[in-house]
Amino acid sequence: MSPRMPLTDFPSTKATLYSAVIAGNDQGLVQERLLLAAIIEASQEAVLSETLDGIVTTWNNAAERLFGYTTGEIIGQPNRMFVPPNYVYEEAVLVDQVCHGDLPPAVDTVRRHKEGHLLNVTLTFSPVKNAVGRTVGVSTIARNTREPKKRAETLQQIEAPPTSAKNAGRGPEATSAERESLTTDSLTGLQNHRVFQERIRTEAGQSACYDAPLSMLLLDVDRFKEYNDRFGHLAGDSVLQKIADVLKATAHKMDLVVRYGGEEFAVILTETDADGAKATAERFRAAIEAVPWPDRPITASFGLATLTLTTSGPAALIAQAEEALSRSKKRGRNCVTHSADRPEPGLASGPSAVLMQHLEGLESDAFTVPSETLKQSLQASYDSTVESWSRLLDIRDKETEGHNKRVTSLMVRLARHVGMTEEEVSFVKWGAQLHDIGKMAVPDHILHKHGPLTVEEWVEIRRHPAVAYEMLAPIEFLGPAIDVAYCHHEKWDGTGYPRSLKGTAIPAAARLFAVIDVYDALCSDRCYRDGWPEHKVCEYLREQAGTHFEPKAVEAFLEMLEANHA
Repeated sequence: MSPRMPLTDFPSTKATLYSAVIAGNDQGLVQERLLLAAIIEASQEAVLSETLDGIVTTWNNAAERLFGYTTGEIIGQPNRMFVPPNYVYEEAVLVDQVCHGDLPPAVDTVRRHKEGHLLNVTLTFSPVKNAVGRTVGVSTIARNTREPKKRAETLQQIEAPPTSAKNAGRGPEATSAERESLTTDSLTGLQNHRVFQERIRTEAGQSACYDAPLSMLLLDVDRFKEYNDRFGHLAGDSVLQKIADVLKATAHKMDLVVRYGGEEFAVILTETDADGAKATAERFRAAIEAVPWPDRPITASFGLATLTLTTSGPAALIAQAEEALSRSKKRGRNCVTHSADRPEPGLASGPSAVLMQHLEGLESDAFTVPSETLKQSLQASYDSTVESWSRLLDIRDKETEGHNKRVTSLMVRLARHVGMTEEEVSFVKWGAQLHDIGKMAVPDHILHKHGPLTVEEWVEIRRHPAVAYEMLAPIEFLGPAIDVAYCHHEKWDGTGYPRSLKGTAIPAAARLFAVIDVYDALCSDRCYRDGWPEHKVCEYLREQAGTHFEPKAVEAFLEMLEANHA
């Protein structure tokens, strides 16, 4: 991910839009910049700018009118406030193109208004450069196209509540009130479970796209049923309202607090890792406990989860938080548990945990011989399964048929060349065989297209590593093999995808495989070009060392080739 530039590098508000250009000694330049700032502010077209990681830095009057957010509300906030979840990947691709000087043409797309409805817009992009000419952000002109477009209408139908016949034609005020009633909990005034589900999907997509931490917490009011039965439902409602107030007062501005259901609340913690989530939950817990409750002390139990490479998506994140909440209750309530915390003795749950506890109590010698036989049998079964999946890819994409076998053979040889253990070799072999499994989700007309791809088609193609991760993450035996499928399009300088990982943040196996994948692709014939001679491909790999590839990975691969030719 590109480092976040300070907001002071950009004209961000109406005040700084003018003050930022006055600093300097060249009066002619000052006047020119003042004029430019005035033109931007007076423009009838929406003009906005963002840092490379999507933080809004400029927002003129026309942008306020188009999107509904005032300058004060939007400056410093992430673009996900007006980019719908379905368009997060598209936005990332467009920004990436601008950063590399490949300015896309005007793009027809969809954005979201502050009130929730969708807008058909045409966007034109240009880079924002600093004093030394480095691209530090993206400037966008947005025009409301107004005429109905099928994809916006389709998305609107998916995301917006249907209008009943009874309420049809009642005008914008009634529609706004109905929308609020569908998204707001009437008792606490918090947003409701529906909003939570929409937002967690958005945040998970943003987290994967920008490699930003994301956590969530669930809290359950301890022994709330007993309280209701003893003191009455009105007293119970008062407790829920007070807890909602405490959570809102304690949460950060960017956190979303919702009533999850019944006596449960949820908080989405953006830009928050596991340690930060624990600290936040402990603040919530202490604040609730410190309230001078009128009837008896009220406490709450907390379950936390953080999005990681082994979390297959928002549904898995929620499940992990629920499991952690259950462990908090078993620990005696009024405590905080993160899903990554090691279970305490006697708290194992689920069939696998119970089985492990049972096996730990048995003599290990009794399983020595059978376990070796079982291990060999399982290994053969796993190999056959992965090989079958790999053959499906060859059948689907005839043009690259044989690519999987070649890169797998090279990966095994390179893994041994750099000194991996045989167990590690098995994992990287599987990773190579499955590296393009995500392309199973790419439509045929895109996968087999001979001409240049459109922006939308590139978005589909660039999704395949993330799709591969979603497909493979639940399959436990693959383990580190998933790193290859998920990360082989990352680049050493951080300009790759899907997460813009940089340097050693890219898993080692993926860094090695990236060299092999490009080597085989360039050596092979394609419908639009002949394969390159090997010496030219090797020279290209050397040129790309330090930008596309890890230098040591290129060096190791070329050493292996030379050793084989000797």
